[in-house]
Amino acid sequence: MRVEADNAYVLHKRPYRETSLLLDVFSYSNGRVGLIARGARRQKTGQSVLLQPLRRLSMSWSARGELGIMTSVEPDGMIADFNTGAMIAGFYVNELIVRLLHRHEAHPELFAAYETIVNILGNEHEQQKELRYFEVSLLEAIGFGLVLDHDVLSGKPLQPDMLYQYVTERGPSAEAELAGNYVRVHGSTLLELGARSVSTEGDLREAKQLLRQEIECHLGGRPLASRALYQAYLRNRIR
Repeated sequence: MRVEADNAYVLHKRPYRETSLLLDVFSYSNGRVGLIARGARRQKTGQSVLLQPLRRLSMSWSARGELGIMTSVEPDGMIADFNTGAMIAGFYVNELIVRLLHRHEAHPELFAAYETIVNILGNEHEQQKELRYFEVSLLEAIGFGLVLDHDVLSGKPLQPDMLYQYVTERGPSAEAELAGNYVRVHGSTLLELGARSVSTEGDLREAKQLLRQEIECHLGGRPLASRALYQAYLRNRIR
């Protein structure tokens, strides 16, 4: 199989053999793929500098099995100058994709959500909202989308001013009859997440708590490295 000029981002890279790189890539047409960039660590190629996370690229490769061989790469836009907090947020998004997406499954809508979050990483307030929207899209992509419009026990539409128990992998209910882990969340938060229009700090906090609960149940008990980095970053910023 040959892929020509697919829009893509490097999620993670590491040295491979003496002069190459092993890449985890998120692409528009092919989803998450593993690629070998032969000779990319040689200074004369300049590819090691180009193959940076959070930079939009145009990539071509050939593949016969699980790993492909990158045949060309070109920049497809300017590289942003992110601060430390923005870089860690980007690392978090990349880590979620690596941990939760299967390879070789295209997710064009999730790719669009990814590009949105990359483009606003430098805006801290908008960043937090877009992170939540990306998490909603990611859960949908892996087949565990949130219930954001109705009470799963009564079937009634959610009411903005009502408080619900959102039970992991089940959904929200105003009645305490569902077993399992849950967080309390207002109907307004759920409705705004569904419309991608969270408007208040209170709803944003509830959304973050809800999505942490839902995502953690799919991580197999392994903590996220990016979350520990972010906590360390916050501690150093307070000092």
